[in-house]
Amino acid sequence: MGGHSSKEEKKKQFVPPPPPPAFVPPKMIGESSLLTPESIEMLCKQLMWEHKQTWKLLFDSGKDGKSFTRFGDKSCMRGPTIVVIKDADGHIFGGFADDSWKSMKVRASEHKREAAAATYAAAHHQEYEKKEIKKQDRYFFGTNRSFVFNLHPQNKLYTPSGYNSNFLYYNEQPEIPKLRGFGMGGQVEYFGWFVDGGLDHGHSWARSLCYTFDSPCLAGAEKFDVDTVECWQVDKTVIEEEAEMGEGDKKANLRDNAEFAADKVILEMHGTEFYGDKERGCGGS
Repeated sequence: MGGHSSKEEKKKQFVPPPPPPAFVPPKMIGESSLLTPESIEMLCKQLMWEHKQTWKLLFDSGKDGKSFTRFGDKSCMRGPTIVVIKDADGHIFGGFADDSWKSMKVRASEHKREAAAATYAAAHHQEYEKKEIKKQDRYFFGTNRSFVFNLHPQNKLYTPSGYNSNFLYYNEQPEIPKLRGFGMGGQVEYFGWFVDGGLDHGHSWARSLCYTFDSPCLAGAEKFDVDTVECWQVDKTVIEEEAEMGEGDKKANLRDNAEFAADKVILEMHGTEFYGDKERGCGGS
């Protein structure tokens, strides 16, 4: 009897765990014609805390026009972003870029800085670890926190497979028109998804799968016509910094810093010292 009573008491004392907290969507600065509460929740489950607090609309082709130049002006060097695309068949898809979208000019400056830093370290018998992502084609950039997704007719995420590191592609140069545009995954001319330099057409090749993300064709067809493109800034810290500084100043600083840092390393190799915003040669007054 005593043992039976003890079991009954334990049952009475048992308190079920509280239900999981309700999903709190990010603060949306701007309105989307493509994102739904369900798709936002799905995307947020894959994002770090600082990327699901505030989302700011940077570019909307429905309002800003189908201009690749305008997309770049508004979206490049703005930190992590989510690009959402709707094709003419009504399919909605896109990707999360964990790195800033960067022009080829900026990326060339970064490579120049890397080379200069490596040369400087070798000349001074110092160790230097080159920032290099394995299995990444020279036309691509970005990190393995990037991913692609479908939002309609289904909600589904595709994360990096590890097969290669071809996460982000951005080419503003007009010499080869068919390569001008931006996209994610796959390889040049055979992307996981790609939007051309007119923001009119694109493709999502997947004769089997896009090996970067193991993703199928994300659009309604492998070749598609673009209806709408949106780009959302998602890094809370960057959004707050830009609000304090003013967007134009922030973007200018980001671009200038990328190019200045490369030149600074080379100047330092030749004896120029930097003090805050001032510079002087070693033999100068």
